[in-house]
Amino acid sequence: MPTPPEHAERLFRLSQEAADEQGKTLTDIAREADVSPQAVYKWRKGKSVRAKTDRAISRAFGWEAGSREAILAGGAPTPLQGEHRPPAPPPRVFDDSREQAIWDLEVLSEAERLHLITALRQRDQLLGEVRGDDQGLGSGAAG
Repeated sequence: MPTPPEHAERLFRLSQEAADEQGKTLTDIAREADVSPQAVYKWRKGKSVRAKTDRAISRAFGWEAGSREAILAGGAPTPLQGEHRPPAPPPRVFDDSREQAIWDLEVLSEAERLHLITALRQRDQLLGEVRGDDQGLGSGAAG
């Protein structure tokens, strides 16, 4: 029997909410589960995945194995209990307001945001060398 579309949509929504609550991106989920981002997307859409992949992704979302199937059947996920629950990563906080603004651009992937922050730091360093300043422009300076 095929999964009702509303149950697959609910899985997609609940998995996004679980990631958000833990401060994780979907790239973080994939990395933690040791799978590709495409496997996470497939899993979230209710498509067939290997049992090992299902368990790993469920755990990365903070759910017990079998939670995805429960959601797809109209039920609810079972949160991981006690020591099995992975700790939420600390939020990224930057001293430089420009770097924080880049990090907060959720439309960009984590890799793209980190690339922009690195480029900003390199720019500041080069400008500092041109101006004879050892530390570049410093935190939050306009340039």
